[in-house]
Amino acid sequence: MSDLSQLAKQLQEQVDVLTSYLAKEKLPPPTFLPDENTLKPSIAKLPPDVEKARVKAQSLSWNINQLLTAPVDCLLWLSMEVHLMIKLPLIQFYEPVCLRVVIDNKIGQMIPIDSPGVPISELAQKSKLPESKLIHIIRHLAAMNIFREPTPRTFAHTAMSSLLARPEFSNAVDLISHFIDEGYKSSAYFPEALELYGEQFDKVQKSDLRTAFNLAFRTDMHYFDYIYTPENIPKYGERFGRSMMGGAREEIMEATLSPYDFSVFKEGDVIVDVGGGIGHMGAAVAKRVKPGVKIIVQDRPSVVEQGKGVHGHIVELQPHDFFEPQPIKGAKVYYLRLILHDWPDEVCRTILRNIIPAMNSESKLWIMDSVWQNDEFWVNGKNDKEIIDSYTAWRQHQGIRILHMMSKLGTSSRISLTKGAKERTEAEWRDLFSSVGLKLTNIYSRDGLHAIIEAVKE
Repeated sequence: MSDLSQLAKQLQEQVDVLTSYLAKEKLPPPTFLPDENTLKPSIAKLPPDVEKARVKAQSLSWNINQLLTAPVDCLLWLSMEVHLMIKLPLIQFYEPVCLRVVIDNKIGQMIPIDSPGVPISELAQKSKLPESKLIHIIRHLAAMNIFREPTPRTFAHTAMSSLLARPEFSNAVDLISHFIDEGYKSSAYFPEALELYGEQFDKVQKSDLRTAFNLAFRTDMHYFDYIYTPENIPKYGERFGRSMMGGAREEIMEATLSPYDFSVFKEGDVIVDVGGGIGHMGAAVAKRVKPGVKIIVQDRPSVVEQGKGVHGHIVELQPHDFFEPQPIKGAKVYYLRLILHDWPDEVCRTILRNIIPAMNSESKLWIMDSVWQNDEFWVNGKNDKEIIDSYTAWRQHQGIRILHMMSKLGTSSRISLTKGAKERTEAEWRDLFSSVGLKLTNIYSRDGLHAIIEAVKE
């Protein structure tokens, strides 16, 4: 049995570790209100011991919250998506709906960050939305600390909502829009897709792959083909490119790249970013290598044109479809970042076989992706203590990420009890490489979630 008083005491101990560190370093405490630290809060980058305390405090507060709610109410309220748990708003039910209305209609930008409040009548007039509907949408978000209502029918920003009004956060807003539009719609059809297509996920090539996305958007086209049709590029394709920049924040790129020693590259070396979008990771790599190391970013023609306006002064952008043979021969490194996790094994083999002939004896292949945890990682529930101790944001991220990718792209994992593999364990990466004549030689990673998985030709 769980002793609430003991759990509360443990929570206080972990909070004390965090607050003591912030006080010692003269760093501002977390706040719900927007301020100069909103974009780079002091808790975003902590020493390992303090970060451990922060995560433990999250776990304890999450579990205390559930223990203070009757089990039947947890189930009933979750089905109606009352916000009981510590999760991002973009993975709830009505929260994504309300958030999408606010983002699509630029409500956040209508409220100055330092404003004491803007009347709902003014927001309705500017957005051309019915005031009687809009007020309930914003109030629902305010219950999640996204906006606040300091006086009746007047709304101001919180730290979270203020991000919607900050130009420097616009790419992250695009990422949120990607989740609550394509992702959210597709997730509604996931049960039907699993019943119809689950057994074929890892048995077919791209042209025959069907997913929840196909049901939601009423198309036989693969997700990436659909968003890059001429009529869909402005709404979906360009937003996806920007959203990948939003998902590649500085701390994430640092976590991926920092374990590797980039000083080994010399002038004249070529690094090819295959399927590199508009070049955000290529630009990050360029900052870490010596002058004279050439970075080539390849993607669809429309994506390349978009990228030239963002990173064209840092990297070379080249049109290329990774389902066709790789045109650059003998590069020092070919890398695919968050590409192979989009595809089942059979399609991954096709992608890799288009790169391998271009590699020489000194070429390396990098897969910038996750090294998934083994089944033992997921064991949980022997007793209350194990349930509480086993909570991690990493575990939640893995579960959410795999379900999102399954709904949108049809790839799956053995962990999800459907056939195939998307997110792969070290053993699964080795097997995939071996099946096409590659050998895994190293994994550079801090945490497994962000890794450089290195392979060479056997």
